[in-house]
Amino acid sequence: MTRERVHRQRVIMSAIADSTIHSQADVVKVLKSHGIRVTQATASRDLEELGAVRGKDLDGRMVYQLPKTPPVLLGERTLEIKSNGQMLVVKTAPGAAQLVASRIDSAIIQGVMGTIAGDDTIFVALEKASISGRVSESIIELVDGSISRGKRRASKRRVKR
Repeated sequence: MTRERVHRQRVIMSAIADSTIHSQADVVKVLKSHGIRVTQATASRDLEELGAVRGKDLDGRMVYQLPKTPPVLLGERTLEIKSNGQMLVVKTAPGAAQLVASRIDSAIIQGVMGTIAGDDTIFVALEKASISGRVSESIIELVDGSISRGKRRASKRRVKR
């Protein structure tokens, strides 16, 4: 997740908490007022990632609301990355491997041929062994970029070779 995306999602969370957001178009307008230009599709993806849902407010109008508990983000689910030649093994919290693997696949990291996920372990197949360090760092950036409150940094993530 890029810094721009993290910033954009912080603005969205703040807007939902501080004002009434009725639609994705409202999200686009709020972001535009902060100098951030996005499409409705991007706003939709951001709302989904944040766990925002539409529900009725006290007046019965449909508005976006954030969950009472913040979503558990990727960086909080990914514990360790080990390298073994053309294979990376990513250890996650129990039940998180499918989500993290899906994000790795969607990120289209150069040199990643594919992923296989179980409950708490992901195998990442690489085109060649020499790129394992770079791909590990890309995965760390991907998962650490999703921590919107900055609780952890990539330097604290364990990468074993």
